[in-house]
Amino acid sequence: SNRYFYLTYNYQGPTYGHVVLSRFEAQSGNPDAGNIGSEFVLIDQINDGYTHSFADIAFGPDGYLYIGLGDGGGGGDQFMTSRRTDLLLSKMLRIGVEEDGTPDNPSSCPGCPQLGPFDYTLPPDNPGVDGSQDWAPEIFAMGLRNPWRFAFDQATGDLYAADVGQGDWEEVSIITLGSDYGWNNMEGDHCYSGACQTGAGENQVNRDGITAPIWEYTGNGGLSITGGAVYHSCEVPNWDGIYVYGEYAQESLHAIRWDGAATTDMGNIPAFGEPIIGNGWNAWGDVFMTSVEGNPNSPYGQGKIYRLAPQ
Repeated sequence: SNRYFYLTYNYQGPTYGHVVLSRFEAQSGNPDAGNIGSEFVLIDQINDGYTHSFADIAFGPDGYLYIGLGDGGGGGDQFMTSRRTDLLLSKMLRIGVEEDGTPDNPSSCPGCPQLGPFDYTLPPDNPGVDGSQDWAPEIFAMGLRNPWRFAFDQATGDLYAADVGQGDWEEVSIITLGSDYGWNNMEGDHCYSGACQTGAGENQVNRDGITAPIWEYTGNGGLSITGGAVYHSCEVPNWDGIYVYGEYAQESLHAIRWDGAATTDMGNIPAFGEPIIGNGWNAWGDVFMTSVEGNPNSPYGQGKIYRLAPQ
């Protein structure tokens, strides 16, 4: 009704990389076109490493906007953001997009200049708002290396996030309020920096307070998971509830089913053959994946949007 829509984008400034969350307004006479001069910046974060930036944004069933942020780049969390609960990098954030007139001043990377102030609303049950945890008030969950695409299950409200590994383990987690997903202490359900407890079970919390993923896989280096969405279309009833995700480097699609207690591997979807970079879903429960032409880490050609459908 207010014609607002929201985008994230990256740009490289003279000194730092930036990741930006902005609001724009659609034209009143043409809802398919935006007013370029209508930008209102909600969050601008400095990203020293120019990589592992905004992964995705989506409105949740609660009406709040969820924002996935990577650790800022570099090997093994070079900029040491993952375990810092005063920083927004390496976190899942949750905000209300309405202005409330109260200045918001989130911190970027360690030692970076302060940006802002910004103006948005803080959900009252975010852990850092109600004081239950010593976190920045925007943080919903922590310990994510590069949550490259997430999605809400429209039937259950579960938040599925795919987190790109350092090099050995790719993972899918169910993200819940106040949880810690381990990076950089852990990569998936495996120790990365120092001692840790492994084998906690799918979506279970270990003795260090870290929540294990519901799914992980490994391979010969260079792998990079791209999160998808949960299928609920009536077109194929037997697919109802499966989560589809992509493999960017291997150019393939895969599916799993999480029943709330255990995960079943549903196998590969036939060879895809294009780097998969994004996801989507609609009100009918269809699953969409986006791809680009070209080899990973090379210049890209035309992108495409695919809808998962039976042959």
